[in-house]
Amino acid sequence: MVNRDMILIFSVLLVCGVIVSYLFLAGSKDTGVNSVVDKYAKYLNEKQTVKSNVAGNEQTKEKVTSKNSEIEEKKKLAEVAIKYKDKMDKAVNYLDENYKNLIGTDVLFHLYDIDDTKGYVVLYLNATSGNKSGKVIALLSKKNDTLMIGAIVPTKEIMKNLNVSLDVPTKNINETVKVVKILLLKSLNKNGSISVYKVTENNDLVTILFKININNQTGMFPVTVTEDGKYIIERAITLDLNKKIEPPKPPEPPKQKPIPKTDKPKVEVFVMSYCPFGVQMERALLPVIDLFKNKVDFEIKFVDYAMHGKKEVDENLRQYCIQKINKEEYWKYLKCFIATGNSTLCLNNISINMTKLNECINETDEKYNISYYRDNVSTYLNGYFPRFLVNENDNKKYGVQGSPTTFINGVEYVGPRSPEAIKEAICNAFKNKPEECNVNLSDKIVPYGIGAVGQGSGSCG
Repeated sequence: MVNRDMILIFSVLLVCGVIVSYLFLAGSKDTGVNSVVDKYAKYLNEKQTVKSNVAGNEQTKEKVTSKNSEIEEKKKLAEVAIKYKDKMDKAVNYLDENYKNLIGTDVLFHLYDIDDTKGYVVLYLNATSGNKSGKVIALLSKKNDTLMIGAIVPTKEIMKNLNVSLDVPTKNINETVKVVKILLLKSLNKNGSISVYKVTENNDLVTILFKININNQTGMFPVTVTEDGKYIIERAITLDLNKKIEPPKPPEPPKQKPIPKTDKPKVEVFVMSYCPFGVQMERALLPVIDLFKNKVDFEIKFVDYAMHGKKEVDENLRQYCIQKINKEEYWKYLKCFIATGNSTLCLNNISINMTKLNECINETDEKYNISYYRDNVSTYLNGYFPRFLVNENDNKKYGVQGSPTTFINGVEYVGPRSPEAIKEAICNAFKNKPEECNVNLSDKIVPYGIGAVGQGSGSCG
């Protein structure tokens, strides 16, 4: 089955760079609705240019026809604006008063235009938060007091980015399905195939379930679109305008699962050598390694893919072999590498047999096909990340998803990346705590990345 990262990348291809802003603030009485109503209401009394009174060539007649169509379209929008004026006012005020409780930031909404589609009034909104602003599209139901808001993209914008010309709005659902399929095929750029598996209609929206095949991986990909094909709903939430949004409760910090006790705890840290957060964990770990020395079995392992290019694959391999040959020298190398990022300098600062190191690198490369996976883009995970499989079995065993991921006696460590916090977790994994557990280390979260580049926590992957 196609995994979720592949589907995410495919979704990005679909919207093709169409930028949808999500900045959302509370507070203004002017919703913009009155201005939009006035903007279109003036067309109600405008008369069409009568074709029979037009003299001239076909080009002139086409211009007149186009002008007449534009007037008729704006008259329809005027009727929609007037009919749903109060409802639009309610929707914008609702967002001003409630949306901040969803995202934790005050945002001011202002209506600047509308469109009409079956079952919905399409609201074009400016959203401002502090000195930042953006645009967002929402679908206001004509049948009830609900509002869909999020990544709702005009199909014509996608067509423009894909350089595709299609008739939208469509006349029926079959035509809508055809339009979406053409756009998906275009976004695949001949890298896959697609077929319609199922079409579902609900609340004047159509969800089309496509069966896709990319790089010999098959999976299902749903697309939701308005019935007339004018708008594709990439991601959106539905709000009840009669129900207040309550502020979210602060998430509870992850709880540390009990770690089994052993005579000699085993600590396994999965990283990518150039992942700033993996380096952060290693930086916090090194004082703990210096403290416990051989009383704890420490080992650096590697996530089974690399996110930082070929240099990371080569550095992973180098570190793997240094650690395999001489772990004490590896800790010296790692300290140097974290401080400088200079592998040549760090190799010169340790005592290691370079012949053995090169033999290990060549043997490991051959055993795990490291150069092959590094140099063949067709094998990359999701088309982006080279595989690095020296610790593949352990990655699968623990379900490692990113860098860093740390295990103490087989249980994932979820505490702070500070030497003291890691020390305490390891001390609690001893059957009998050694005297080193009485030593206090720094309880500060260490900087992340090569050198002192800041504070924080995160992950690569």
